[in-house]
Amino acid sequence: MRAFRSLDSGGRRAIILRAFSEHGAMTDRVLCAVLGFSDMNAVRPRVTELVHAGQVIEERTVCDEVTGRRVRLCRLAPAQLELAV
Repeated sequence: MRAFRSLDSGGRRAIILRAFSEHGAMTDRVLCAVLGFSDMNAVRPRVTELVHAGQVIEERTVCDEVTGRRVRLCRLAPAQLELAV
């Protein structure tokens, strides 16, 4: 995952979009695990950027299995799903 850390933010966003395409809706924690990270700050800022760009949608909130807190469950926006096909 060293290569992931060295990517610019655009490259990280592309990898995150691909993960959503392959795995469907996920929380930041699940996305982090899918990408092999333990620090959620490795993906959280990029997911927020993708939400603001309209490429990812915050679908709803769910209970985080680790913290018990309500967290966002995100998925690809419909336009991104069409591109992934």
